[in-house]
Amino acid sequence: MTALEDNGSQVGRRTKASKGTVKIENDKGWLRLRFSFQGRRYAFSLSLPDTKTNRTVAQHKVRQIELDILSGNFDPSLKKYKPERQEDAYKEGRLTVVALFRQFLEYKAKEVSPKTMEKYKATLGYISRFFLDKPVEFLSEKDVDAFAKWQSGQELSAVQLKRRLEELEACWKWHKAEYNPWAICADRIKIPPKQLPKPFTKEELTAIVQAFRTDRYYHHYTDYVEFLFGTGCRTGEAIGLRWKHVSDDR
Repeated sequence: MTALEDNGSQVGRRTKASKGTVKIENDKGWLRLRFSFQGRRYAFSLSLPDTKTNRTVAQHKVRQIELDILSGNFDPSLKKYKPERQEDAYKEGRLTVVALFRQFLEYKAKEVSPKTMEKYKATLGYISRFFLDKPVEFLSEKDVDAFAKWQSGQELSAVQLKRRLEELEACWKWHKAEYNPWAICADRIKIPPKQLPKPFTKEELTAIVQAFRTDRYYHHYTDYVEFLFGTGCRTGEAIGLRWKHVSDDR
Protein backbone atom coordinates (compact mmCIF):
# COMPACT_ATOMS: atom_id res chain seq x y z
CA MET A 1 0.00 0.00 0.00
CA THR A 2 1.56 3.32 -1.05
CA ALA A 3 1.82 6.50 0.98
CA LEU A 4 -1.31 8.61 1.22
CA GLU A 5 -1.32 12.04 -0.39
CA ASP A 6 -1.24 15.10 1.86
CA ASN A 7 -4.88 15.87 1.07
CA GLY A 8 -6.04 12.28 1.70
CA SER A 9 -9.44 12.51 3.36
CA GLN A 10 -9.10 9.02 4.87
CA VAL A 11 -6.43 10.19 7.32
CA GLY A 12 -7.93 13.62 7.82
CA ARG A 13 -10.99 12.17 9.51
CA ARG A 14 -8.88 10.54 12.25
CA THR A 15 -6.85 11.93 15.13
CA LYS A 16 -3.49 13.05 13.83
CA ALA A 17 -0.40 11.30 15.17
CA SER A 18 2.65 13.33 16.19
CA LYS A 19 5.38 13.58 13.59
CA GLY A 20 7.61 10.52 13.74
CA THR A 21 5.14 8.70 15.99
CA VAL A 22 3.58 5.57 14.55
CA LYS A 23 -0.01 4.85 15.52
CA ILE A 24 -1.66 1.41 15.59
CA GLU A 25 -5.25 1.40 14.29
CA ASN A 26 -8.07 -1.08 13.95
CA ASP A 27 -9.39 -1.01 10.41
CA LYS A 28 -12.51 -3.20 10.26
CA GLY A 29 -10.95 -5.80 12.54
CA TRP A 30 -7.47 -5.64 10.94
CA LEU A 31 -4.36 -3.90 12.20
CA ARG A 32 -2.78 -1.08 10.31
CA LEU A 33 -0.10 1.55 11.01
CA ARG A 34 -0.37 5.28 10.35
CA PHE A 35 2.20 8.07 10.73
CA SER A 36 3.62 11.14 9.05
CA PHE A 37 7.22 11.93 8.15
CA GLN A 38 8.77 14.85 6.28
CA GLY A 39 5.41 16.26 5.27
CA ARG A 40 4.03 12.98 3.93
CA ARG A 41 1.39 10.76 5.48
CA TYR A 42 1.77 6.99 5.44
CA ALA A 43 -0.68 4.18 6.20
CA PHE A 44 -0.46 0.48 5.48
CA SER A 45 -2.11 -2.72 6.66
CA LEU A 46 -0.19 -5.39 8.55
CA SER A 47 -2.54 -8.07 7.14
CA LEU A 48 -3.11 -9.30 10.69
CA PRO A 49 -6.41 -9.57 12.61
CA ASP A 50 -6.64 -7.36 15.69
CA THR A 51 -5.73 -9.79 18.49
CA LYS A 52 -3.63 -9.50 21.65
CA THR A 53 -0.75 -11.46 20.10
CA ASN A 54 -0.85 -9.49 16.85
CA ARG A 55 -0.86 -6.20 18.80
CA THR A 56 2.52 -7.27 20.19
CA VAL A 57 3.74 -7.92 16.65
CA ALA A 58 2.49 -4.46 15.65
CA GLN A 59 4.35 -2.86 18.56
CA HIS A 60 7.62 -4.39 17.33
CA LYS A 61 6.94 -2.96 13.87
CA VAL A 62 6.18 0.46 15.42
CA ARG A 63 9.51 0.52 17.27
CA GLN A 64 11.36 -0.49 14.10
CA ILE A 65 9.86 2.38 12.08
CA GLU A 66 10.35 4.97 14.84
CA LEU A 67 14.00 3.96 15.34
CA ASP A 68 14.60 4.15 11.57
CA ILE A 69 13.13 7.65 11.50
CA LEU A 70 15.34 8.78 14.40
CA SER A 71 18.48 7.19 12.93
CA GLY A 72 17.87 8.40 9.37
CA ASN A 73 17.32 4.89 7.99
CA PHE A 74 13.63 5.23 7.18
CA ASP A 75 12.51 3.46 3.98
CA PRO A 76 9.90 5.72 2.27
CA SER A 77 8.86 2.87 -0.06
CA LEU A 78 7.68 0.97 3.07
CA LYS A 79 8.98 -2.31 1.63
CA LYS A 80 11.09 -2.81 4.73
CA TYR A 81 8.05 -2.65 7.00
CA LYS A 82 5.26 -4.26 5.02
CA PRO A 83 4.21 -7.84 5.92
CA GLU A 84 5.54 -10.71 3.87
CA ARG A 85 3.51 -11.83 0.89
CA GLN A 86 1.41 -14.97 0.96
CA GLU A 87 3.62 -16.42 -1.78
CA ASP A 88 6.60 -16.25 0.58
CA ALA A 89 4.64 -18.07 3.26
CA TYR A 90 3.79 -20.85 0.79
CA LYS A 91 7.47 -21.38 0.08
CA GLU A 92 8.33 -21.55 3.77
CA GLY A 93 5.96 -24.45 4.40
CA ARG A 94 3.55 -22.64 6.73
CA LEU A 95 0.62 -24.57 8.20
CA THR A 96 -2.17 -24.46 5.62
CA VAL A 97 -5.94 -24.49 6.09
CA VAL A 98 -6.12 -27.98 4.56
CA ALA A 99 -3.22 -29.36 6.63
CA LEU A 100 -4.77 -28.08 9.87
CA PHE A 101 -8.12 -29.70 9.09
CA ARG A 102 -6.35 -32.99 8.30
CA GLN A 103 -4.75 -32.88 11.74
CA PHE A 104 -8.17 -32.22 13.24
CA LEU A 105 -9.61 -35.26 11.42
CA GLU A 106 -6.85 -37.48 12.78
CA TYR A 107 -7.76 -36.32 16.27
CA LYS A 108 -11.54 -36.70 15.78
CA ALA A 109 -11.20 -40.18 14.24
CA LYS A 110 -10.64 -41.54 17.76
CA GLU A 111 -13.97 -40.34 19.11
CA VAL A 112 -16.58 -40.00 16.35
CA SER A 113 -18.58 -42.53 14.34
CA PRO A 114 -17.63 -43.56 10.77
CA LYS A 115 -20.70 -41.70 9.50
CA THR A 116 -19.52 -38.48 11.12
CA MET A 117 -16.05 -39.00 9.66
CA GLU A 118 -17.62 -39.19 6.20
CA LYS A 119 -19.05 -35.70 6.73
CA TYR A 120 -15.67 -34.39 7.88
CA LYS A 121 -13.98 -35.91 4.83
CA ALA A 122 -16.54 -34.25 2.56
CA THR A 123 -15.68 -30.91 4.18
CA LEU A 124 -11.97 -31.64 3.69
CA GLY A 125 -12.59 -32.17 -0.02
CA TYR A 126 -14.34 -28.83 -0.38
CA ILE A 127 -11.74 -26.78 1.50
CA SER A 128 -8.97 -28.50 -0.49
CA ARG A 129 -10.58 -27.35 -3.73
CA PHE A 130 -11.29 -23.83 -2.49
CA PHE A 131 -8.27 -22.86 -0.37
CA LEU A 132 -5.54 -24.95 -2.04
CA ASP A 133 -2.30 -24.12 -0.14
CA LYS A 134 -3.49 -21.02 1.71
CA PRO A 135 -1.68 -20.61 5.09
CA VAL A 136 -3.86 -20.49 8.20
CA GLU A 137 -2.40 -17.16 9.33
CA PHE A 138 -3.63 -15.44 6.15
CA LEU A 139 -7.20 -16.72 6.41
CA SER A 140 -9.55 -13.73 6.74
CA GLU A 141 -13.24 -13.25 7.40
CA LYS A 142 -13.57 -12.23 3.75
CA ASP A 143 -12.09 -15.59 2.66
CA VAL A 144 -14.50 -17.49 4.90
CA ASP A 145 -17.50 -15.51 3.60
CA ALA A 146 -16.44 -16.33 0.03
CA PHE A 147 -16.21 -20.03 0.93
CA ALA A 148 -19.67 -19.95 2.54
CA LYS A 149 -21.12 -18.26 -0.55
CA TRP A 150 -19.50 -20.89 -2.77
CA GLN A 151 -20.86 -23.68 -0.56
CA SER A 152 -24.38 -22.25 -0.62
CA GLY A 153 -24.24 -22.76 -4.39
CA GLN A 154 -23.62 -26.50 -3.86
CA GLU A 155 -27.33 -27.02 -3.09
CA LEU A 156 -26.73 -27.12 0.67
CA SER A 157 -29.56 -26.22 3.00
CA ALA A 158 -29.00 -23.53 5.63
CA VAL A 159 -28.73 -26.28 8.26
CA GLN A 160 -26.09 -28.21 6.27
CA LEU A 161 -24.07 -25.06 5.55
CA LYS A 162 -24.13 -23.97 9.19
CA ARG A 163 -22.99 -27.42 10.33
CA ARG A 164 -20.12 -27.41 7.84
CA LEU A 165 -18.94 -24.02 9.05
CA GLU A 166 -19.29 -25.20 12.64
CA GLU A 167 -17.03 -28.17 11.85
CA LEU A 168 -14.35 -25.74 10.70
CA GLU A 169 -15.02 -23.48 13.68
CA ALA A 170 -14.43 -26.48 15.97
CA CYS A 171 -11.16 -27.20 14.18
CA TRP A 172 -9.89 -23.67 14.84
CA LYS A 173 -10.97 -23.93 18.51
CA TRP A 174 -9.09 -27.22 18.80
CA HIS A 175 -6.05 -25.47 17.32
CA LYS A 176 -6.56 -22.76 19.99
CA ALA A 177 -6.38 -20.04 17.37
CA GLU A 178 -6.86 -16.53 18.72
CA TYR A 179 -8.75 -15.47 15.61
CA ASN A 180 -11.59 -17.71 14.45
CA PRO A 181 -13.35 -16.26 11.37
CA TRP A 182 -15.47 -19.43 11.03
CA ALA A 183 -17.35 -18.59 14.23
CA ILE A 184 -18.25 -15.15 12.90
CA CYS A 185 -19.56 -16.58 9.62
CA ALA A 186 -21.47 -19.47 11.24
CA ASP A 187 -23.26 -17.08 13.62
CA ARG A 188 -24.63 -15.12 10.66
CA ILE A 189 -26.55 -18.10 9.29
CA LYS A 190 -29.99 -18.23 10.82
CA ILE A 191 -31.89 -21.51 10.73
CA PRO A 192 -35.63 -21.07 10.11
CA PRO A 193 -37.72 -22.64 12.88
CA LYS A 194 -39.20 -26.04 12.12
CA GLN A 195 -42.90 -26.15 11.42
CA LEU A 196 -44.61 -28.13 14.16
CA PRO A 197 -46.76 -31.02 12.88
CA LYS A 198 -50.45 -30.32 12.86
CA PRO A 199 -52.24 -33.19 14.64
CA PHE A 200 -55.51 -34.69 13.45
CA THR A 201 -58.66 -33.63 15.25
CA LYS A 202 -60.83 -36.24 16.99
CA GLU A 203 -63.30 -35.99 14.15
CA GLU A 204 -60.55 -36.60 11.57
CA LEU A 205 -59.21 -39.59 13.54
CA THR A 206 -62.68 -41.12 13.67
CA ALA A 207 -63.19 -40.57 9.93
CA ILE A 208 -59.83 -42.17 9.04
CA VAL A 209 -60.42 -45.26 11.18
CA GLN A 210 -63.92 -45.63 9.81
CA ALA A 211 -62.63 -45.32 6.24
CA PHE A 212 -60.23 -48.22 6.85
CA ARG A 213 -62.88 -50.29 8.60
CA THR A 214 -65.31 -50.06 5.69
CA ASP A 215 -62.78 -50.29 2.85
CA ARG A 216 -63.03 -53.44 0.74
CA TYR A 217 -59.27 -53.79 0.25
CA TYR A 218 -57.70 -52.22 3.35
CA HIS A 219 -60.09 -53.06 6.20
CA HIS A 220 -57.54 -55.50 7.68
CA TYR A 221 -55.29 -52.50 8.54
CA THR A 222 -57.94 -50.98 10.85
CA ASP A 223 -56.59 -52.37 14.14
CA TYR A 224 -53.04 -51.40 13.14
CA VAL A 225 -54.09 -47.80 12.33
CA GLU A 226 -56.09 -47.52 15.55
CA PHE A 227 -53.09 -48.79 17.51
CA LEU A 228 -50.84 -46.11 15.97
CA PHE A 229 -53.32 -43.35 16.76
CA GLY A 230 -53.90 -44.62 20.29
CA THR A 231 -50.27 -45.08 21.35
CA GLY A 232 -48.16 -42.71 19.25
CA CYS A 233 -45.87 -45.68 18.61
CA ARG A 234 -43.28 -45.38 15.84
CA THR A 235 -44.14 -47.15 12.61
CA GLY A 236 -41.16 -49.53 12.69
CA GLU A 237 -41.79 -50.44 16.33
CA ALA A 238 -45.45 -51.11 15.66
CA ILE A 239 -44.66 -53.36 12.68
CA GLY A 240 -42.28 -55.45 14.79
CA LEU A 241 -44.67 -55.79 17.73
CA ARG A 242 -46.06 -59.28 18.50
CA TRP A 243 -48.57 -60.60 21.05
CA LYS A 244 -45.73 -62.16 23.03
CA HIS A 245 -44.41 -58.66 23.70
CA VAL A 246 -47.60 -57.69 25.56
CA SER A 247 -47.92 -58.49 29.29
CA ASP A 248 -50.72 -60.91 30.14
CA ASP A 249 -51.99 -58.72 32.98
CA ARG A 250 -52.28 -55.65 30.82
